[in-house]
Amino acid sequence: MRKLLLFFMALCFGYISIAFVFGRVNLNVRNELKLNKAPRKFYDYAGVINVHSIRSTGSADYGEIHKSAAEAQLDFLIMTDTNDFKPPIDNVSYLDDTLLLVGGEYSYIDTRLLNINFSNTDHLQGLGRSQVIFSDLLGKTDRKKETGFFVLAHPAKPGYELSGPIPIGLDGLEVYNLKSIWQLAWLNKRSSFFWGLFLYPINVQWSFTRLYASYTNPELAIWEKENLKRPFIGVAGADADSNTRLPWGSGQFPRY
Repeated sequence: MRKLLLFFMALCFGYISIAFVFGRVNLNVRNELKLNKAPRKFYDYAGVINVHSIRSTGSADYGEIHKSAAEAQLDFLIMTDTNDFKPPIDNVSYLDDTLLLVGGEYSYIDTRLLNINFSNTDHLQGLGRSQVIFSDLLGKTDRKKETGFFVLAHPAKPGYELSGPIPIGLDGLEVYNLKSIWQLAWLNKRSSFFWGLFLYPINVQWSFTRLYASYTNPELAIWEKENLKRPFIGVAGADADSNTRLPWGSGQFPRY
């Protein structure tokens, strides 16, 4: 028993020592960006796209998530609840200096679409009817502005790959999807996943950056190919729902 206690204490001491060293690593480069000779005015806004609430797969309401975004000193937060065909698009508000915007993530054939910046919900009419409407909208390049713009969500995620060519009316795709990155690390690179999990309580930035560094990123090749044809938006999405399922229930992890 005494040896077990000493071993446990040694583990704790070792973890605290590592935490002291690793926790001091600062990976924040945003404030170091300098664009002294930009060809036009450039505005740098920090925000998060693709976040889910209790309206779909998330674990908190808009108010709690908005508060977390403000505490993280974000400039904007875009909610994209899954298959929410009556999203509260009028719920645009500021908390401190953080703007909350409402979009949605919708099933489309065998993949998902992020629909952002729409001003009415006439095109959102349920899973069946909206499939037809989405196909019609994505077949055009001269859509009405009130339908917003459409981004292909996690296009290389197993089970969600788009079959066939990229629709001409699609505006962009998720070049990075944070949730997909850590899920694929669990499936394909367990060592990277566990290292990320080990670092998470110590240094959140380093934890996610290390997972990203181990990702091969097939989405980048798709994005580059489309940009040879036309300007094509690249999005980095969080796909955050803070709702990890555990054997004894679900928990808010990773936290918003």
